[in-house]
Amino acid sequence: MIELSARATLDRSEVTHGDCRLSLMDMGQITQIMPFKGHASAVEAQIGMKLPQPNGTTTQQTKTVQWFGRGTYLLIGAAPAPQMAKHAAISDQSDGWSIVSLQGAKCEDVLARLVPVDVRLSKFGIGQTARTLIQHMNGALTRTGTDQFELMVMRSMTQTLWHDVERAMQSVAQR
Repeated sequence: MIELSARATLDRSEVTHGDCRLSLMDMGQITQIMPFKGHASAVEAQIGMKLPQPNGTTTQQTKTVQWFGRGTYLLIGAAPAPQMAKHAAISDQSDGWSIVSLQGAKCEDVLARLVPVDVRLSKFGIGQTARTLIQHMNGALTRTGTDQFELMVMRSMTQTLWHDVERAMQSVAQR
């Protein structure tokens, strides 16, 4: 019988170039939630926080609810209550996604080389999220601070994301 075991997605977890630092994050459980029609308030009661508006996030202590498309949300950092299945389609996505943090004074310049989104603070505020291309990969981008972003891609693309972001960091640092 074949036994499967989890492998690390990267051989390192942090790198710094110039004013930016890239870190692999462990966000804990990630659950996709798709509330049934008319059940959004019951889902909110189950998770103890409001569902975000499109392109938004809501955060409470160590858990975040991230908009992830029309009628779709990700609960990050907490497990849903089992009774939530009465109010929404739920799916554990923990092993399917990787999240990295990009921090630093020049992180907007780095992202300008990678995403077709205007990430200036005046246009893309704290708590805002976007499903977008990150280089050639489908992913999600969330601003978590003035000079901090989280980038999310499918787990199988983690090394490619790391490589692309690190090259952009090196390029910006050399200016």
